[in-house]
Amino acid sequence: MLPPVVIELSPADAASPHVATLVHACTEAVSDGECRAGSTSEAEARALVIVSWQDEAKRAKIEIGIRVKGKSRWVSRELTFRDADPLAERWKTAGFVIGTLVGETEREAEKAAPKPPEVLPKPLPAPPKTEPTPVPKAGPAPRPATRLWAGLELVAGPGLSDGSWRFGAGLVAVYDVPRLPVLGSLGIRYTERPHDSQDLDVRWLDASAGIGFHHSFAGGPRLELRGEAVLERVEANLTGAQQDSASAYSGAARLTGAAGLLVDEGVLLLISAESLGRARGTQITRQGAEIGRAPPLTWALTLGARVRLF
Repeated sequence: MLPPVVIELSPADAASPHVATLVHACTEAVSDGECRAGSTSEAEARALVIVSWQDEAKRAKIEIGIRVKGKSRWVSRELTFRDADPLAERWKTAGFVIGTLVGETEREAEKAAPKPPEVLPKPLPAPPKTEPTPVPKAGPAPRPATRLWAGLELVAGPGLSDGSWRFGAGLVAVYDVPRLPVLGSLGIRYTERPHDSQDLDVRWLDASAGIGFHHSFAGGPRLELRGEAVLERVEANLTGAQQDSASAYSGAARLTGAAGLLVDEGVLLLISAESLGRARGTQITRQGAEIGRAPPLTWALTLGARVRLF
C-alpha cells in the first residue's frame, strides 16, 4: 500500500466531530491508499493536504502537495457551499474532492515527468509565501445523497370531548427529495384512551400519507412542516356488565410542525405538535344516551426518533 495522504487542519478545525467524516470520504476516493488527519514528516507522506475552512464553513480552501518521480507539484481548489447544505455533507464533499484531486494530480505529474524518480526523495516545498493568486472556484458541490428515514413516534393528546387523554405510538417513513426542501411521508399509528368510570375504553388506528417541507441548519437542527391525509378507525368497547363494542371509519387531515436535532449523521431526534381535523365527530352511545364523543377538531404532541436508511 502507498504511504498515507496526510491532511493538516487548524487546531479549531481539528477539534470538529466531522474530521472522521472528512478522512473517511478521502480514503474512499483516493486510489490504493488511505488518508489520515494530523501531521507527519514529508518523507512519509504520499501527499500533503492543507484544509482551511472559512466564513463559518461556507468555503473550504484545499492545497495539495504531491511528489511523483522526484518532482513536486502543488494544486489548489476552493469549494463554496450553500447555507442549506448540512455541515456533515460539507466535510464529506471536501474529503471526496481531496481524494479525487490527489489521484488526478499524481497522474498529471507522471505524464509530465521525463525522467525516472531519483533514489532519494526531495522534501516537499512549503507553500509559496507571496500573495496568493486567485483560486478558481470549483463547480457545484456533488449532489447530496437521497435520504430515507424510518422512525418511531410516541403520541399523547386529548381523546374525547370530556378532556380525557389518549396515548400510543406509531411508525413513520419520511423521504427527503434531492435538491429540494420537500419531503413525503407515510405513517401508521395506534392510540388508546383507558377505560373510565363508565367501563368505556376507546381505541384509534389510523394510516396517513402526506407531503411537506424541511430545512436543516448548519450544526444539525432541522425544522419540518407536514400536511397529511388520514384514514382513521375508532373502536369503542364496554367492559362492564353490559359488554358491547362498535367501530366507525372517518377521513381526517393532520397538520404537523416538528423541530429536530441530528445527534449523529444517521440519527435524528424530534419533538412535534399537531392538529387533527375530522370530517365529522364520532358519537359513542349506550342505549340511546351519549357516553362519549371524539370531537371533529383535536391536537396531540409527539416525541420521536428516526434512523437514516440511505
